[in-house]
Amino acid sequence: MKRIRPPSLLLHLSNGITALRNRLRRRHKHLDYILLNLPSTLPSLPEHRSWLRQRLQGSAPLSLTQLDRIFRQIGDDPRPRGVILHVGALAMSLADLQTLRASIQRLRAKGKRVIASAPMYTIGPYYVASGCDAILLQPGGELMTVGLRDETVFLKDALDTLGITLDVVAISPYKGAFDRFTRGDISPEGRAQLEWLLD
Repeated sequence: MKRIRPPSLLLHLSNGITALRNRLRRRHKHLDYILLNLPSTLPSLPEHRSWLRQRLQGSAPLSLTQLDRIFRQIGDDPRPRGVILHVGALAMSLADLQTLRASIQRLRAKGKRVIASAPMYTIGPYYVASGCDAILLQPGGELMTVGLRDETVFLKDALDTLGITLDVVAISPYKGAFDRFTRGDISPEGRAQLEWLLD
C-alpha cells in the first residue's frame, strides 16, 4: 500500500511566492516593450538540471521551445505593445535560426511589434532580425551580411604533381562526388547544382 504524503511546507511557500510575483506583475497596467537578451546559443529543447547541478553549473540555458512559450505568453497578454530583442552573435544552425525566426513571425501575427537591436549583424543574426518589424544598429556598429557562399577545392593538379591518378566512372554529369579529384575546376553541372542549393 502506497502512502500519500501531504504537500510539504516548501511547496506551499514556493506556490505563495509565485502567486505574490504574479500579483505584483498585474499591478503594471501599461507595459510598453519587453526587453529580451538572446544568448548566443539556444538549444532546441529545454535541459533539466537537478538542484545540485544548478548549484554547480547554474541554471539551464534558455531553449527555443521555452522562448516560443514566452513569445506565446507575450502574444496573449494585452498589456505589452511588443518585444525588443537584443541579438548577439548567434552561433546556431540554419534550422535553429529558421525556428527562431518562425517564432518571431508568430508573435508578430498576434499583433505585437518586434524590434531587433544589435551592436553588429552577421548573416545569422541578420536573418533572424529580418523577421522583425524594425532592425536597430548602434552607432558605429557593423553590418557584415555578405550573403551565402560555398567553397569547393579541386585537387587534380596537386595529385598530378605527385603522380597520382584516379579512375572514376560518373553515371550522370550531375553525380560529381569525385570531381574534386578528377577535375581542375568546377563543371557546368556542378556549378548549376551549387547555385540551385544557394538559391
